[in-house]
Amino acid sequence: AMGAIETSAFNLLPLWVREVGFEDAAAGYLIAASGLGNILLQGPIGVLADRYGRTRTLLGVAIIGFIGPFLLMAARSPIEAYAFCFVWSGCVTGVYTLGLMGLAERFGKTELAGANAAYGGSYGLGQLIAPLAGGTLLQALGPAGFLAGLAVMALTPILAIAVQHQAQRKS
Repeated sequence: AMGAIETSAFNLLPLWVREVGFEDAAAGYLIAASGLGNILLQGPIGVLADRYGRTRTLLGVAIIGFIGPFLLMAARSPIEAYAFCFVWSGCVTGVYTLGLMGLAERFGKTELAGANAAYGGSYGLGQLIAPLAGGTLLQALGPAGFLAGLAVMALTPILAIAVQHQAQRKS
């Protein structure tokens, strides 16, 4: 999910900026705000994971990852868009960070390298497929369609948690 959302957003948000009528310069600031969120929010997300548990924190950041594109749809100014992207992008990156934590918790030393390779491969697959899908949505359905596509991509960790929770209840 993170590879898909990140690559689609960083490549297509500049086009989204034009489509919604913001100045072209807003695209650079939007990407910068997203990057700052990616960097600055990982520490607090880690603290939350330590305090409330990785799965609960993952669910929280994934929900923000889902809601964020809808907030971006509602942005009426570039400043609002920067603030939304700062939090949204930082939380989407938190999905990846928390996933790495899950790998370390779940796999031992001998299995960790293979698990990390599979995790990286999944990230790369998202990077490969999602920008094409996002661009198609932007072209066919406009800015709202593109953002809705990003929101749908953010459902992946939410659905994975739901499936895992359901499987644990049956055990």
